[in-house]
Amino acid sequence: MNILIFGHVCLDRNIVETGESNTWGSPVMFISTVLQQLPDASVTIVSNYGSNYLPYLKDRNIYPEKPSTESTLTYRNFSQGRERGQKALNRGYSEPVEIDENLKGKIENADIIFFAPILPNFSPDYVKKALSLAKKDVLKILLPQGYFRDFDQENNVIFRAFPEALEVLPLMNFVILSDQDFPNIEEVVQGWIEKTNVKVILTRGEDGASVISQEGKREIPTTPVPLKEIVDSTGSGDTFSAGFAYQYFLTKDEVKSVQFAHKLATAKLYFTPENIKFDYPKLLK
Repeated sequence: MNILIFGHVCLDRNIVETGESNTWGSPVMFISTVLQQLPDASVTIVSNYGSNYLPYLKDRNIYPEKPSTESTLTYRNFSQGRERGQKALNRGYSEPVEIDENLKGKIENADIIFFAPILPNFSPDYVKKALSLAKKDVLKILLPQGYFRDFDQENNVIFRAFPEALEVLPLMNFVILSDQDFPNIEEVVQGWIEKTNVKVILTRGEDGASVISQEGKREIPTTPVPLKEIVDSTGSGDTFSAGFAYQYFLTKDEVKSVQFAHKLATAKLYFTPENIKFDYPKLLK
C-alpha cells in the first residue's frame, strides 16, 4: 500500500519519564517509523525541512527529496505520563509543500493519505486541492493536533479553536485525536458529529478509545501499562493512528482496527523513538 503523510517534520527536545533527549519528532515521523515496519507499506512524508534535519531522516522517504528551507521547525516537549507542555521555534520554515507535478503523481498513487500538521497552516483550500487529486477510494485520515495550536510571544503552545473544522472535516473518513488535545474536547467532537458525517476516534490513554459518529459511540478498551514500566510515552498516540489506518485499510473493520492500534501503541511505550521495533505477527494474535 502507498501511504502519503502531509504535515511537519521537526526537531524535538524531549523531557520524558527517563530523562532528556534531543532527536527527531512530529506525528509524520512517528507514523512513518511505525508503518515502515509493517508488511507491504511504502511511506512518504510530505514536509519542508532544512539541511540540519538530514541526519534524522535516515532511511525515510520524504518529499521534497532535498532540503527546501534554511532551518527546521523545532519543538521543546515535556511529556511524562499524560502531562505535557510545548514550545515551538523556527515556525517560519514550515509552510505546506507546493503541490507540483511530482507531488501530484504521489497523491494520485496513494492508498492512504494522512494530514498530521503540528502548526495550523494547512488551509482548507490546500487540503481540498491535494485530495481532489487522489483516488476516490483513498483512505483519508486527519490528526488535527496542529489546528488546535497557537503560540504566544514566548513561543509557548497555547490553545486555538480550529475554526476551519467544518471545512476540513467533511473531506476526511476519520479524525483521530486525544482527549488532551483541547479543553472540553467531547463537546467539540459532538458539535462536529452533529454537522458532518466524519467519524471521530477519540483516544483516552489507559482508558482506551471511543469511536464516535452519527450512528452513536462505541467504547473500545485497552490494557493499561503500569507507569513504572513505561520507557517513553512520546509518540504513542501517533503510533495508534498509524496502526489504525494500516489495519483499517486491510480489514475495513473499525473495532478490530482500534484493537490493533491499542496493541501497537502499548508496544511503543517500551521503546524510545530511536529504538522502536515491532513484532507484527505477534501483534495480530
